[in-house]
Amino acid sequence: MLTRPTRRGHESGSVILALLVMMVVTLLAVAALSESRHALVVSRIDTDEARAVASAELAVNEAFARIDAGESLRFVGAGTRDDTAYSYVAKPTGTDTWSVRAEATSGRVTRALSAMVTRDPLYAYTLFATKSISVNRNLGRITGRVGTNGEMKIRGPSPGVRQELYLPDGVCSGCSAPVTLDGPRRVAPVELPKGTTQRCPKDGRFIGAVDGQAGVPFVCDSSVGAVVFEGRLTIENPPLIVYVEPKVDVVLDGAVVDPPGRAAGFQLFVASEARGPVESISATGAELNGLIYAPGRSLRSDDLKVTGSLTLRSLDIPRKGRVSISGDQSISGLADGVWRLVDLRSVPSKR
Repeated sequence: MLTRPTRRGHESGSVILALLVMMVVTLLAVAALSESRHALVVSRIDTDEARAVASAELAVNEAFARIDAGESLRFVGAGTRDDTAYSYVAKPTGTDTWSVRAEATSGRVTRALSAMVTRDPLYAYTLFATKSISVNRNLGRITGRVGTNGEMKIRGPSPGVRQELYLPDGVCSGCSAPVTLDGPRRVAPVELPKGTTQRCPKDGRFIGAVDGQAGVPFVCDSSVGAVVFEGRLTIENPPLIVYVEPKVDVVLDGAVVDPPGRAAGFQLFVASEARGPVESISATGAELNGLIYAPGRSLRSDDLKVTGSLTLRSLDIPRKGRVSISGDQSISGLADGVWRLVDLRSVPSKR
C-alpha cells in the first residue's frame, strides 16, 4: 500500500538541499576569492618584472652615456626609478670595447642585463678609398684592412687580408676575398681645427727639423702655392699635425718621415671641395710612418711605402708598381667613431 510522504520528510529534504546550495555557493566564493588573490599576485609580479627590466635598461643606458662622455677606467653607478633600485658596473675590455652589467630589483623580482659598448676607429683601415682602388700587379705588399665605398679593380695579388666592399656601390673585379658590408661607410670630410694653431711655413715647405709642439696643428691655406714635405724630416716634440685647405697642392715626393712614436707622430689632413674638381696628392718615392687622411683627394704612385693609414678618394697603382702599406697600432685610438651599444641580453642575477 502506497503512503504519502509526511510533511516532516519534505522539510528535511529541503534543508539538505539548501545546505548543499550554500556549500556550493561558499565553494564558488572561496574559489573566486582565491582566483582574485592569485590574479592580484600575478599582476603585482608582472608589474615588478616590468619595472625591474626597465630600470636595468636605464642602468645600461646610464653607463653607456658615461662611456660616451669620456670615461676611461672601470666605474660603477647606482640609482632608483619608480621605487626600483638599480646598479651597474662598466669596465674596458679593449681599446674600443667595454662590458656593462646592470641589475635592478622591484619588490621580490630582480633582473640583470649585460651589454657590450664598442666603436669603430676612424683609422681602422690600412687603406680606405671613398671611390676607387686600382692595383695592377703591384710588387709591394698591402696588409691589414682594405675597403672602399666604390670600385676595386685588381690584377695580381689582392691587397689586404680581405677586401671590404660597402653597399650599395662597393664592387670588385679580381678580388681574392671580397666581403660586402652594409653601407656606405661614413667618411667625414676634413674640418680645419679650432683653437690654437701654428702658421704654415711661408713657402709651404716642411724640411729638416720641425717642431710639432706636442700636437699644435699647422694650418696651410691658399697663401702658399703648395705644401711640400722635402727630404728627411726630423720631428721634434711630436706629433706633427698638418692641415691643408682645399685647392692647395700636396707634394711628398722623396720625403722620408719616421717620427718618434711611429705612425702617431705624423698626421696629415688634406681637405678638398665637395663639388670641386678632383685634387691629387703626389707621393712617389716617399717613405712615411704616419696617417694621411684625405678622403677627397686622389693618389697615383708606383713607388711608395707607408706604415700607418691612408684614407683617400682613389688610389691608383700602375703596372708593376712597388707600393707597400701596413698598419700601426699607435694610431688605433687617435680619433674614434661613435660609440654604439650591442649584444644587450638577460643574464642570471647574482642575488
